[in-house]
Amino acid sequence: MTRRPTLDTISQLSARLGANEVSPVELLEESLGAIARLDSETHAFITVLEPSARTEAEAAQRRALARGRLGPLDGVPISIKDILATKEGPTTAGSPILENHMAGYDAPLVARLRAAGAVIVGKNNMHEFAFGVSSANRRFGAVRNPRAPGRIPGGSSGGTAAAIAGGMVCAGIGSDTGGSIRIPAACCELVGLKPTFGLIDTAGAIPQAWSLDHLGPLARCVDDIRLLLEAATGTAISSGTPLATLKGLRVGMPYSLVERADTATRTVFDNAMRLFQDNGAVVRKFDYPDLDEAYRAWLLIMLAESATYHRSNLRDAPDLIDPDIRPFLLAGTCLDGWEYLDAQRYRRRWCARLLQELDGFDVIANPTLPVAPPLRDAETVPGGQGEMPVRDAMVLYQWVANLTGWPSIALPCARAGDSVASSLMLTSQPCSDASLVQIAGLFERARGPLAAV
Repeated sequence: MTRRPTLDTISQLSARLGANEVSPVELLEESLGAIARLDSETHAFITVLEPSARTEAEAAQRRALARGRLGPLDGVPISIKDILATKEGPTTAGSPILENHMAGYDAPLVARLRAAGAVIVGKNNMHEFAFGVSSANRRFGAVRNPRAPGRIPGGSSGGTAAAIAGGMVCAGIGSDTGGSIRIPAACCELVGLKPTFGLIDTAGAIPQAWSLDHLGPLARCVDDIRLLLEAATGTAISSGTPLATLKGLRVGMPYSLVERADTATRTVFDNAMRLFQDNGAVVRKFDYPDLDEAYRAWLLIMLAESATYHRSNLRDAPDLIDPDIRPFLLAGTCLDGWEYLDAQRYRRRWCARLLQELDGFDVIANPTLPVAPPLRDAETVPGGQGEMPVRDAMVLYQWVANLTGWPSIALPCARAGDSVASSLMLTSQPCSDASLVQIAGLFERARGPLAAV
């Protein structure tokens, strides 16, 4: 469906831009050309911000000619999930209800990216109101996975992942309430980071569930994730003592969850764990406490907060809400206040207990998904312990990091000889984003080139 992406990583393009081997205007033209060729089938974009992108690229070009580039993102084409407010164009959240909603201002994250010189090419398609895992959008078209056209691109940030994987942009921004960055990263063989809760300002983003929502980057490599995170936070996360090796790293493996992966996924994951061990890391099994009750708390919080945001939509325009997500919103309206408060209290106790129990680990490792990306029309998938609904399978490993707010990154892990493309998810304790990104980068280098499967 697509040719091999020619828009390279941020680091590589930044070096070319710094050497005047290519101009920001040329990169934008390449991005716009790829969108024109591919997006009628891929449906990765809801809005292409061509006029403002041209203005940004021209400004970046003037800075480059004057040798005054703002940094590595200056002049690099990226895109953002259409959940973030922008001065130009509508902010739809993938819904016909907001099809003509003009925010008229930049969300703080958008403003930071623009201040770093990033050229924001457009706003990406998504699962409506960020409430699904397939990005099969009724109004703006079902997003197609450029890596595997017969399989879902993941969701809800599927358009952002497809734009990157299809070579239309270099990198992008998604949101994550129950895996919506990490799921499409896994489905499209990308890297995706859900940072520590609150590290990136979510103001100006249409919410799904306020206390679970995160904004974060998707890209082709870990170093690009670092560059985007630094621009998004205004902080050089690599300013501390760098990790030079995986030797001595303490890796925890939640065995009860890992056992729910299918055989092929488990084999690739076991190979990844051996790679950690071969590089000096210590891998030990553990299990999350009271996992079913914790999941129930996450689900109650998500449903209650989502229903609260959508109460006017449910009252005034229920028929405009995707019928696949409307029952979840209606379920949230049936919850009592005490149930929500109890779930939040339980969440606080559970997270404190987990922090104590995981004190002996530097990072938690599990597959990002328990199965290969599902076929587009699949309703269930065969996991390691029987059939699972697609939605349940996609969030199986995700929700824990949303409930805790801890940083979590997904990255490809298949190597030569592995039978399937698979993704590894690494999670660490709160505010340890810098070390998590460094650990992911060390694993990426140890892994080497991706398997061609």
